[in-house]
Amino acid sequence: MVRGPSWNKDTLEQLTVLYKKGTPLKKIAEILGRTPTAINKILERQNIRKRRPPRENEFLNIDFKEIWVGFPTIVAFLKYSGYSIYHYIHPANPKIQFLVNRFPCTTSQLLFLANRIRFLNHQPTFFVHGITEC
Repeated sequence: MVRGPSWNKDTLEQLTVLYKKGTPLKKIAEILGRTPTAINKILERQNIRKRRPPRENEFLNIDFKEIWVGFPTIVAFLKYSGYSIYHYIHPANPKIQFLVNRFPCTTSQLLFLANRIRFLNHQPTFFVHGITEC
């Protein structure tokens, strides 16, 4: 691992002044001849900038106990369960609207996947207006 030049008192003082003035990190890096990553690390190590608190998981605020839900809740549940989901329109098949862990899926298949997970965890199945037929 190649290490850059060490941080001296003058450089740290200059860094502090630039950071507190609101200078963008890329610009600070240019001025000090460092990488933006090095600037980020030293800002935290020297307590010039406090560490951000961990971001609260937005999915924990969704009530997954509700049976009739909107489709965004299905997507949120699957993301919370560890799936990677992207909106996607398949050129040959317009019914395929999502990529789930790189595999094309329809909205019905997403609902099926979510309900399969809930079934395996002994939870009630989701019903979505416009997709679920009763």
